Amino acid sequence: MQALQQRQIPPLPAPAVTAPQADGLGLLRLILSNPQFQQSLQQAAMTGAGAVAPVALPMPAAQAPGHLRSMDIPLGAVINAIAGLTGPALMQLNARTSEADPEVPEYLVSEDGEFIVDPASSDDRASLVVHMFEVSDEAQRLALQHQRPLSQSSPRRAYTELDEADEWARDVGLL
Repeated sequence: MQALQQRQIPPLPAPAVTAPQADGLGLLRLILSNPQFQQSLQQAAMTGAGAVAPVALPMPAAQAPGHLRSMDIPLGAVINAIAGLTGPALMQLNARTSEADPEVPEYLVSEDGEFIVDPASSDDRASLVVHMFEVSDEAQRLALQHQRPLSQSSPRRAYTELDEADEWARDVGLL
């Protein structure tokens, strides 16, 4: 509070009741794409139960106009802000739903037309989305492992396009 009173940090915004409806999606994008947030989140994931690095946000320095100083915000506080923005963002997305949108999104249905999870359960749908992100991440990592390094003299080719010599080199571990 003292820092706020001494104008070391900008004043807090007006309460949400009197403020115009905030752009939940824009604010989520702002936070999620912030490099300091991403770095702190990456460090927290790597350290596990170890010390969690705060999000070090560059802020205007009140005593030196035009200069920045660092403000450490606990990662938990940032995650809490993200959680608070998800409701307004979801309302924004729902308001944009059109009659042309499919009633049942494709990700909820298997290739044989059966529901993968209970479409009425938001927890089941959320778990499925998280699982799909995990599977996608693993698939991308595996795909990167199977690509051969770029050569400055030859264009990148997929393994399906290898000639016999390249296949032999791959099979003996040279590629």
